[in-house]
Parts: sequence; structure tokens; C-alpha cells
Amino acid sequence: METIWLITLLVAMGIAMICVDFFLPGFVLGSIGMVLFLVALAICYRDYGLNWAAALFVAEAVLGIGAAFVSIRYGPETRTGKKMILSHEQVAQHASDHPTPELVGQTGIAHTMLRPSGTALIGDKRYDVVAESGMIERASAVEVIAIDGTRIIVRKI
Repeated sequence: METIWLITLLVAMGIAMICVDFFLPGFVLGSIGMVLFLVALAICYRDYGLNWAAALFVAEAVLGIGAAFVSIRYGPETRTGKKMILSHEQVAQHASDHPTPELVGQTGIAHTMLRPSGTALIGDKRYDVVAESGMIERASAVEVIAIDGTRIIVRKI
């Protein structure tokens, strides 16, 4: 493969990875795309010299910024973009209910080992709970002794 085609391939793959990375968490593909840009620059410098490497750097910067703009502006309107981005508003959804004071005094079973936090079955619902002190083995009987904000504090019976 000729060097110029290798450089072109590396730059094209880098641009594609940077464009896709705007829709994925973590900037992993974007980082790989940047590394591909740097490898293409190194190969260009080795084979063609500093002037061509500088020109390639400017081209990569312009193409990268342009591709990022196009990806952000038009990507969400594509069929794939619509599948990847939440398009409707979620209403009446919340992370968890505040535990009610009526739970104090109720008993249940530790669903997981409480070290000191874990899950317990109280009534027919699962709750995230915190042991009053120490660890409580799985399947041990527990009693709710207090509610502190959103924390449910239990002790072993």
C-alpha cells in the first residue's frame, strides 16, 4: 500500500471515530481517532518531511472540527441518530420514593449481605437499607429502627 493511501485511510478512520464518539459516552473512540491522526502525522513527517506534515496537521484540524460540527448538527436527524438519542421527555419518573415513617418497626429479611448497606425485603418490596452497626448476613431477620432522610436503618433481630 502506498504511504499516501495509508495516511488517507488513517485520517478517514480517525474522523469517523471522532464523529461517532459524540453519540457515545466516554470519549474512547474520539481518543482512538486522535491517536490515528497522530500516527498519520508521524508517517507523513517520516516520508514527506516537515512541510507536508504541517499541512496535514492543518487539514486534520479543519476536517476534524468540520466533521464534528456536521456530526453534532445533522447526526441527531438521521435514522441511526434518532435511535441513539432520547427523543421524548420522561415525566413522572423519579429515582426512588422517600421511605415513609410507617416502615419504622416493620420486619423483613436481608436480601443481600448488609456491609453495612445492602437490600432487604420488607413486606413485599425491596428497599436499600443500612445496618445500624456491623454486618448482617443474608437471609437474616431485620427490623427497621429509623428513617434518616432517604436512608432506612435496620438492625438484626
